[in-house]
Amino acid sequence: MAELISCKKSLNYSNEEVTNIIHNLDVYKMESFRQDRKADKISLICMIFVAACVYISGHGSIIGSLCIGAIFAMAVIGLYYLYYDNSTKRIYAFFSLLGLLLFIQFLIFMGMDYRWISYILILYIIVILNMICR
Repeated sequence: MAELISCKKSLNYSNEEVTNIIHNLDVYKMESFRQDRKADKISLICMIFVAACVYISGHGSIIGSLCIGAIFAMAVIGLYYLYYDNSTKRIYAFFSLLGLLLFIQFLIFMGMDYRWISYILILYIIVILNMICR
């Protein structure tokens, strides 16, 4: 706020322009808060679903299942932010790819068939290219 007032003095912004800038910051803050809450819900659902699948299949303990679920959620949230945030796409694509690769590495470690892993990779490549090129 103090920076905005000093900019007003140095760049000769009118009071109306400063009020508009402050209002836009509040709107952006509320939208960002809504987006983060939605991302939290999506990640929790993904993490619990994957953790339950891994634990029920007998491939991991509760802690291991939750870790694999969290890594999968990282990939999904990277895709979510890649789709909805237009400011910096490269960092979201990086974390999405990192999460997916770690998830696949854990699937290989648990003994999953390579055919299913190739299906996951092809689907991911199609989705990520669609999001980056839009």
